[in-house]
Amino acid sequence: MQVKFIIVVIFLLLGGWFLAQNSQMVEIKFFLWGPGEISLLVLVVFSLLSGVVLSLFISLVDQVKLRRAIKQQKKEIKELKEKADLSEHISQERSPRRHGDT
Repeated sequence: MQVKFIIVVIFLLLGGWFLAQNSQMVEIKFFLWGPGEISLLVLVVFSLLSGVVLSLFISLVDQVKLRRAIKQQKKEIKELKEKADLSEHISQERSPRRHGDT
């Protein structure tokens, strides 16, 4: 646990150092629209957060698909177990009983 914490702290420090060195203003243009000049620090943070949100959304969609598949498979397993139990019950009823069995 401490190793993960140390790694996270190192990456945060490196990221902060990177952002502090890149705080100059840059011009942004997207086709013909653009907010003009913006701090590179704000642009990098916005880009990072946009990537995180997009990744979370994509993983959420995948999780929903997997949960649906698991639910369907559990339903199929339940149906197959019921069929197996019914089949076993029927085969026990059809099997001839020996003379001493009750």
